[in-house]
Amino acid sequence: MGIYVFRAETLLKILNAGEEDDFGRDIIPKMLDSHRVYAYPYGQRNLIQDYITVTTEEGEREPRLETRVRDSSYWRDVGTLDAYWNANMDLTGVDPYFNLYGVKWPIHTNQVLAPPAKFIFSVERPEGFRVGKALDSLVAPGCIVSGIVRNSVLSYSVVVRSWAVVDESVILDDVVVGRHCKIKKAIIDKHNNIPPYTEIGYNPIEDRKVFPVTPRGIVVVPKGYFKGRIPSAEAKT
Repeated sequence: MGIYVFRAETLLKILNAGEEDDFGRDIIPKMLDSHRVYAYPYGQRNLIQDYITVTTEEGEREPRLETRVRDSSYWRDVGTLDAYWNANMDLTGVDPYFNLYGVKWPIHTNQVLAPPAKFIFSVERPEGFRVGKALDSLVAPGCIVSGIVRNSVLSYSVVVRSWAVVDESVILDDVVVGRHCKIKKAIIDKHNNIPPYTEIGYNPIEDRKVFPVTPRGIVVVPKGYFKGRIPSAEAKT
């Protein structure tokens, strides 16, 4: 989000003078010639002091207080679907661009009463392969994973069924990814029950026939497009 400070009478006067209401595109550019306008050099001056975890030469993890952690200058406008996807990807990985695990500056958000995420099946050998795991990913409570999830963000109560693969994707609440599905670089909105063997993000030409696709090539599955979502408590892997 953007943070702006106005004198109330000035802002009301500007708003009443025209029909435009976007600060970055309309209001502030029009004020440059008639008002005093200042910007804060956020990337240079914003300071977040917090603890980071470092790994010693002996392999031990220990906290270290940093005067200015890396994401002090983190800022991303999520006004487009590509930017929204990028912001979610910024949370994944070993050393994410934006850290959700700060101690001195914790992030408070809405919490859903749900059981812990669960990962089931552990047969990783070629014969009888069936494994549930998430790598470089964030998985919210209520999820049940018996497929493979990589570099992705899973919201509450997502079910990734056996032999499914999810890569570089954002999966929102109450989604079932069916068996043997392959999903890559996608945003899956809420309340979808994706049928088995569905492929999303692997064939751009076919994807564009059915779904919105962003300029970067991110496939967007609208809310409830795949009907038949079963309640997460009854979902089977």
